[in-house]
Parts: sequence; C-alpha cells; structure tokens
Amino acid sequence: MTAAAGARGGLVTVMGMAFAARLPLVMVGLAMALLLRDAGFSYGVVGLVAAAYILAMGLVSPLVGRAADRLGSAPVLVVSGTVSSAALAVMAVAAADLGAAGDVALAALAGAAAPPVSPVLRASVPVLATPEQLTTVYAMEAALQEVLWVAGPLLVVLAVAAVSPQGAMLTVAAGLAVLTWAFAGVIHRRSEPGRGRGDGWALRSRALRRLVVAYGLLGVCFGATELSLIAVLDEHGHRSLSGAVMAAWAGGSLVAGLVVARRARRAPHVRLPGLLAGFALLTLPLVVLSVNPVLLSVGLFVQGLFVAPSLGTVYELVPDVVAEELLTEAFAWVASFLYAGAAAGNAAAGIAASTVGASSGFLVALAAVCGALPASLAVRGAVRAREPADATA
Repeated sequence: MTAAAGARGGLVTVMGMAFAARLPLVMVGLAMALLLRDAGFSYGVVGLVAAAYILAMGLVSPLVGRAADRLGSAPVLVVSGTVSSAALAVMAVAAADLGAAGDVALAALAGAAAPPVSPVLRASVPVLATPEQLTTVYAMEAALQEVLWVAGPLLVVLAVAAVSPQGAMLTVAAGLAVLTWAFAGVIHRRSEPGRGRGDGWALRSRALRRLVVAYGLLGVCFGATELSLIAVLDEHGHRSLSGAVMAAWAGGSLVAGLVVARRARRAPHVRLPGLLAGFALLTLPLVVLSVNPVLLSVGLFVQGLFVAPSLGTVYELVPDVVAEELLTEAFAWVASFLYAGAAAGNAAAGIAASTVGASSGFLVALAAVCGALPASLAVRGAVRAREPADATA
C-alpha cells in the first residue's frame, strides 16, 4: 500500500466513524422532545429543556474544544461522551420523577458535555488530506451533515415506533457513548495531531472573529429558512409535506457537496464572498415561490446548491486564520456561532411570520445572508493582511 493510499484510507475511516458518532447527537433533540411529551410535560417545558441543552452546548463547546487541543482529542472525547450519555440515560429512565427543573439540569449537563466530534474531525482533516484535497473534503463534510439531519430524526421515529420514547432515548444515550468511544479510538490511532499547548485563545485571531460572524449569520439564514418553510406550508394546508420540502433543500446541498465543490479552484477567502452573493440571490425568490410546495421545493433545492460549498469554504478557511495548536477550539467557536445564529433565526422568523406573514421569514434569511457578505469581505482582507506576515515568518 502506498503512502497516499494509506492516507486516503485513514481519511475515509475517520470521516466514516465521525459520521456514525454524530448520528446520536442529531437524534437527541427529537428524542428528548418525544420523551418529555410522553412523560406528560407541556410544550413549554419541552422548549425550556431543549433550550438548556442547546445553550449549554453552545456556551461550553469552545472550552471542550480547547481542552481537546491541550490534552488530546481522544481522552476528551471519551470523558465527554460518557458524561453526556449518562445524563441522557438518567433522563430517559426518570424524566417524569425529576420534574421540569431536574430535566432542565440534566439537559444542560448533557449539552455542556456533548462530545466535540465535529470540531475534532475538522481539525484533523489537514493532517489526513493533502492541500489539494481540502476543498473537496470539507465540502463533502458539509454535505454529509445534510444526510445526518435527514437520517437522525427518521431513526428516532423508527425507534419510538419499535420500542417507546423511553427506549428511543436509551438507544440514543447508548449509541452516543459507544460510537464516541469508537471515534476516539480511531482518532488516537490514525489522526491525533499532537499539536501541544496553544498560546492564548483562538478568538484572538481577527480573521477568525470575522469568520464566525459570517458563519453565525449563515446560521440565522438556516434557522429562518427552516421555520419559514414550515410556516408557509402550514398556512397553505401542506404541513405534512414539510419533511419532503426539507429533504429537497438538503438534497441540493448534498449534490453540491459531492459534485460542484470538486470544481472549485480559487482560494477559500476569495471564493466565500461570491458564494454568499449567489446564496443571497437565490434566497430572494423563495418569498414568491412559497405559494406552492413544488415551486418551493425547486427553489430550496437550487438555493441548497450553495449551502455545502459555503460551509465547506468556511471550514477550509479556519486552518488559514488560526494557529495549528488551536484548531479544535477554533472549530468549536465556529459551531457555537452557528447554533446561536440558528436559534436567533428561528426566533426572528417566528416573530415575522406571526406579525407580517408566513413567507416574511424568508426576508429574515435574505437579510442574514446579505449581512454575512460584508463580513466575508472583511475576512478576505484579514487573510490577505496575514499573508505577508506568514511569508516573512
């Protein structure tokens, strides 16, 4: 076996194991909601528990990523996966007895300890892939997220139908522990970078600060689009088609990640503003296309063609704007801003849909992408400013 073939094999193994390890993570939200409803809690309580999980994850994940940079990815994955899994398992068997406050506390613990599978994977890609492969690999990583978000809820529904909401949550908890441990083993054997102790915080990088702002605004767009498509379909009596329309959106992203990104030739800091400009142009028609589910599906599929390439370009930029020994923390910051943006987009689109009209949430999505465009131009300027310094270092 050649060195190149061995590297490719390592990359495929790590990405495949990371995909499996993230499946339980994307299943948690729906499994938690169904479990709490089955235990007799109101939607208000369900929302509080879900918010505690997401907020804790967003706030603590950069610290967990920083620990992975300093202590090594494998031990942090094992410990965090074990703690998060245990918290979810306790909730599964005692949700009703714990009450709302107890479930909120457990959700916060599970979210705070959520294993940093995605940041570790993305930080490992430069170790496993050649510079020429980075664009394709990161775009494929972004596309695989779409598969996760479609497959995860489907698996939860199947588990609930086969067993019960409690059984589904126990399955998620067990899968989270076992698959995270397996991913930790793969990382330890094949791609643990061993970068050592970083100096300072990743957000000291001006370019990274600008990049996470752009990424957070993309999160606003995603959150607003998701809620808006549900709102318009509900308004026109097509609520049952929400899953199919979302699948069309994810399908466009998947196609782009697997096919279109292979044709990228320009540097990522040059490429990102153009991708966001195209993203904005294809978001505007969604307001008009929302009157018909077929037209909306087509519009979202075409807009989705810009999702995976945009996300992959952001991932590709991160190693260019922070020190190697801070990569996992940097990717965790990127994820945190996405979570925050998606939550804000959901909220803003909900307010717009209630006060103006169901389709007005798409205008929130458009405004967010337009806001991300100048942020991406600022990233381009910051990266160009770094290049002379790097060249003389």
